[in-house]
Amino acid sequence: MHARRLYYSEALVEYPLTVLPSFADYLDVAEAKLVRDIWQLIATTMIEFMGLGAEQGLETRGIVIQQLDWFDTLLEDGRDYLIGDTLTRVDISVASLLAPLVSAPGHPTYANLQVPPRFALDLAEWQSRPISQFVARMYQRHR
Repeated sequence: MHARRLYYSEALVEYPLTVLPSFADYLDVAEAKLVRDIWQLIATTMIEFMGLGAEQGLETRGIVIQQLDWFDTLLEDGRDYLIGDTLTRVDISVASLLAPLVSAPGHPTYANLQVPPRFALDLAEWQSRPISQFVARMYQRHR
């Protein structure tokens, strides 16, 4: 999803050490040491294979905004769930994929993520969006 690519386009390219904890903190001691030892290789490989950079980040930001706009239109009628009256796989999938844009309190990684400056501005701007509030509710109610 483009949400992760947007985050990585700034964080991994400009502040790679801030991303390291989300990869290493949940591992056992030996695995965490290995990840820390080869972190530069991991970061460089991710940047190359994901096609990350400032220009790509701007392109991805535009795509994210279009996607958020589309989800906002689905929620205009005040519904609690995206499809029907109960939690579905669609709700879970959307909440999971958009969690980086909300820093959902119930999410084990994104709630404690070190957020780079430009991405932080976007997050602050997007918090009042209906889809952002939807994702936060999904984590509060169903996590």
